[in-house]
Amino acid sequence: MSDFNYDDYIEVYPPYRYALRDIRNISDFTFIKNDFQILWKYLQEINSLLGSLEEAVAYIQYMNNEIKVRIILTKIQENIEKLRNIIGNIRIKIKRIPNYQTFDYYLNRIDLEVLGEIEASINDIQYKIKNSFISIGDLYRFIREAREKFEEFKDFVNEILMHI
Repeated sequence: MSDFNYDDYIEVYPPYRYALRDIRNISDFTFIKNDFQILWKYLQEINSLLGSLEEAVAYIQYMNNEIKVRIILTKIQENIEKLRNIIGNIRIKIKRIPNYQTFDYYLNRIDLEVLGEIEASINDIQYKIKNSFISIGDLYRFIREAREKFEEFKDFVNEILMHI
């Protein structure tokens, strides 16, 4: 058995959970409200794409929807890239505010733990599709996990938008 004491473990996920508590003077960041509204729009688009992906997966065996699945995954990746660019721009903009580091930390965690992990999963799924060893279970697991992570991201964006 490991020496790791789980009672001492502090949950650090999801990345938005304590953002408002930890970020000092959130009102100083009102100049990025438009950026967060744009993030919200892309998150809505990705949610719609995940719904389309779920429909395509449901009929993948009957209608040879692998091409449609790959197209949807590519669109999700494109939106993730746009989200990453917006987050990068926000991270540059907030550096002019004193004590920006905590906000920057949360944005970095979202980039790595939400967007990065989903992007890696998409790459894995596309590889499996290309090599014909993808299972429907893998696709449904991806959809479920992606929705959970994007919901956490949307919760973070909502919290910020309500307070800036």
